[in-house]
Amino acid sequence: MKEDAITLKIANELKAWKASQKGQTDFYNYEKSFVELWLKLGREVLQDDLGDGDYKKNKKKK
Repeated sequence: MKEDAITLKIANELKAWKASQKGQTDFYNYEKSFVELWLKLGREVLQDDLGDGDYKKNKKKK
């Protein structure tokens, strides 16, 4: 994925999250959903950076 696509995806996810938090009165749930969003986005960015290659922990190194 290109940087522009990643940036656009993050912006869309953040916009959707902000819309879902309208009227939120419980800070615990607000913070919990915020952390879940950034964990999800961080995982996606990292996976995109690493690519879709197969990683096997016990694979013999050459």
